[in-house]
Amino acid sequence: MTQNEFLAYEAIFRGIPGHYMCTKKATDVAQDELSPPRTVDLAAYHHDMKLVDLALEMERRTHGRWITERRLRSTIGEEGLRRFNQHYPDGLLLLDNGEKKYRIAIELEHLNRKSKKRLAKIIEKYLDGSSSVGHADQVAYFCCSQAIQQKVSGVVKSLAADRLVEVRLLSEILQGGKKEA
Repeated sequence: MTQNEFLAYEAIFRGIPGHYMCTKKATDVAQDELSPPRTVDLAAYHHDMKLVDLALEMERRTHGRWITERRLRSTIGEEGLRRFNQHYPDGLLLLDNGEKKYRIAIELEHLNRKSKKRLAKIIEKYLDGSSSVGHADQVAYFCCSQAIQQKVSGVVKSLAADRLVEVRLLSEILQGGKKEA
């Protein structure tokens, strides 16, 4: 694919496989209104690589359609998704069982940086339907460590948000994933 200039390959870190990014030629052929990414955000690199694995696994398991945070931020008018100055989920998983369509906001907590107060504000927006994606039928938090899982679970419990928010270890979902402490 790189020889046809639809994909560009780049190795960033020594000893870690590189990644592929689509090119302008690819977005033109796909007739996608989003421009291709120009750079890789090194601060979010490991988070984003885990997120790609999670997205692929969730689509495989559910036969749903994953919408990326980047696409959510760029969407204008479609399902009323575009909202400024708000937290966006890492992804939105759309499921359709024929009778009902489900919207599952996906959050990947990679590092233990968000305070309990910040987590509570995000979850409260999901609870009252004022999040950047509007109404979500469910919110799924995938945590990269048990410490993060305990923090998020504590906030969910304190808000009595168990009916809407599910908290799991990422390693439970990704086959062959190792648990991190």
